[in-house]
Amino acid sequence: MPSTGLPSASGMDKLEHFIAYLILSFLISLTVRERLKELEITAAFLFATGLGVLLEILQGIGGARECSSWDAVADPLGAAAGCMVFYIWRHKRAGENHKKV
Repeated sequence: MPSTGLPSASGMDKLEHFIAYLILSFLISLTVRERLKELEITAAFLFATGLGVLLEILQGIGGARECSSWDAVADPLGAAAGCMVFYIWRHKRAGENHKKV
């Protein structure tokens, strides 16, 4: 790809992808938790991962940006981390609710 004068992507870009998909999967889990019950974590992971891979493919097709396999790795890792955070938060919150009763 020709140089555009923009700074090159570094490891910081991958960290940004990781954090963005961590937040995305946590929020998806939080949003769908009442409707999907125990499937919210799986649904959030699959949706966030699918979105990340799709966006990378579309970037490669569009030509304006490059498709990055490392971004496609960082996205599901972030999604998995967000799902783990949600899982821990949900179980910690459930334990606190049982103590109050």
